[in-house]
Amino acid sequence: MTSLLELSRDNGAFTTGRAQAHLTLLRMFCGIYDLFGTMHPLVAMVMKRAYTAQKVEHWTNYYLEVANFRYTLYLDLLVSLRHTPKNTWPLPQWDVALMMHTHMLSPVKFANDIASNPRYSSLVGIINLPLMRLYDKLQNIDNPDFKADRDLWFAKYPNKPERNYELLQILATRGQKTIPPNMVMNNGFVPKRYKFTKLPLFGIDLVAAVKRQIAFARKITAIYPYDPVPETMLLDSEQRYAKFMNPIRLNATEMPVPALDIDLFWHTHQLTPSNYLPWCNHHIGRPINHDDTVGAGDLDTGLAMTISAWQATYSEDYLNPSPNTSSRTAPQPMPQATPNTDRPTQEFQHQFNSHWLTDQCPQPKQAHQDLQSSNHLSPPPTRTLLQASLLHS
Repeated sequence: MTSLLELSRDNGAFTTGRAQAHLTLLRMFCGIYDLFGTMHPLVAMVMKRAYTAQKVEHWTNYYLEVANFRYTLYLDLLVSLRHTPKNTWPLPQWDVALMMHTHMLSPVKFANDIASNPRYSSLVGIINLPLMRLYDKLQNIDNPDFKADRDLWFAKYPNKPERNYELLQILATRGQKTIPPNMVMNNGFVPKRYKFTKLPLFGIDLVAAVKRQIAFARKITAIYPYDPVPETMLLDSEQRYAKFMNPIRLNATEMPVPALDIDLFWHTHQLTPSNYLPWCNHHIGRPINHDDTVGAGDLDTGLAMTISAWQATYSEDYLNPSPNTSSRTAPQPMPQATPNTDRPTQEFQHQFNSHWLTDQCPQPKQAHQDLQSSNHLSPPPTRTLLQASLLHS
């Protein structure tokens, strides 16, 4: 029978390296989402005003629908390449990656959507989000090289509008590696130039789901404002994810509610569908779904049950774990994003630990409030409990 030790060791799909890559990708997704509702700089210069809130919502929804359509085109492209080595498959464009990422975070529906649709069923068991390749692309955001990917896209879609390749244009110059970079929308996708059909191909409303996931992305990138995050901090959370799945295996709680750091690793794991559900079946004995539509009342009940199960299993406080203070490696701040690049290691460690240590555990309803952060890399608010900034993810 699977043990906690086996859970933690079978971690190939949720390593600290993959969690770090995921965090950086979430920073990019926040920038893309914000761009969808932003007026093009040249248009703003002429109009001399920004969009109203209604216009922001309108254009955000429009570009998410476009991205959803392009995601189906990308899946069709992968089907045509399924017999070629996976490391030669084209990377999804950034808007497509956003939709693909969100789809995979509903793992049972994703599996059903792929398996039950003859159009995509040949991808069962072989399709994953190419997380580390996307991370490498982000690391070289100032020197993009996507000619091979673009050529594959053009070969599959020689005619417009499908031929249009990039929904957004990266404006980073050599040496500028800030994530998210400066970006503008490609005007080839405005409604009068880009016609597409809205087809309900999936068992999940991806437009609505993206909005929920962006709320999670803003929370988690505010909690971990530096990139990269010290590995020892992520290692603690990796171990907590395995410990979180263990009571589920033991049927110790009916509705487990993950703390934010655990949710990061849970999400990271789900981005490898070829591993996630088989891993659950092997170690837990059944598929474990991820549902980000649970209401606040049910979350409160689930949180109380999770706290009780955690205490009974580990004799530990779920929301106030002891921080790992062994790290003495200073995190490297992202370019142009840190007000003081000479911040000492101990000061950062103390600031991060303040998210874990608090006089008392906040009430669950308080914990559900979003952390507002216009700059995802700004220093986090002090004395905020990291673990109590619960999903919704």
